[in-house]
Amino acid sequence: MLFEFPKQDFQGMWMKEMRFPLDILWLNTEEANRFIVVDIRENATPETYPEIFLPKTRALYVLELHGGAASRNGIGIGSVFTVE
Repeated sequence: MLFEFPKQDFQGMWMKEMRFPLDILWLNTEEANRFIVVDIRENATPETYPEIFLPKTRALYVLELHGGAASRNGIGIGSVFTVE
């Protein structure tokens, strides 16, 4: 799931009502159609609720992936996604 926020900020995410682990990726745009990963929380589990995960850098977007997907696909801080 991709979340877009109205402005760059320290966007907090939590695991309320989730039933499986997620990788939480905070993103910014480099240019049109290109997103750069500025922080990651890997394998956030439902049991962590009510903990709120905050990035170290302001972000405009948050992308949630199935837990472990980031490492399986070589995604890390600085990775770039291009949308066509």
